[in-house]
Amino acid sequence: MHADAMCAYFARLSNQTRRYFGPHAFDRQTVIDRVCSGDLLGFVAIDQVNGELAAYTVVKPGYLDFEMERLASYGLVFDGESDYTIAPSVADAYQSKGLGSRFFAFVLAQLRDRDGKKVVLWGGVQTENTRAYHFYLKQGFEVLGEFEHNGRNVDMLKYL
Repeated sequence: MHADAMCAYFARLSNQTRRYFGPHAFDRQTVIDRVCSGDLLGFVAIDQVNGELAAYTVVKPGYLDFEMERLASYGLVFDGESDYTIAPSVADAYQSKGLGSRFFAFVLAQLRDRDGKKVVLWGGVQTENTRAYHFYLKQGFEVLGEFEHNGRNVDMLKYL
């Protein structure tokens, strides 16, 4: 995926969506260095009518170093080969239209095809983001516990 298209996607996100979705910086250099370089897996949904990116999910194989201790406190057994950390987003214009569910199912199927066993949410989900919280429950995520970081957050896990 081209860095310009990714940057255009990030520029179209509302301040609220940007606040809820923050696995990496939204600048061009970060997109090139982290997402386009292969450090992370990136999945996109493209609107076939206008060619815009409608949704983006970033996936890190394994777990984030700064989250390991907290996730271990829930009794998780880590497997860097089959576990993933995931951060999905849907552009504001496409939210609440069913795209998130279809795209999320596609991404999870891709991870299963890579012999994925479980996924955790990147940084959890902010408790004030009730739409996302209920979305993840609907998708079969389990609540692991709560933690404080710039507000209350909930760690969630899904077995694939």
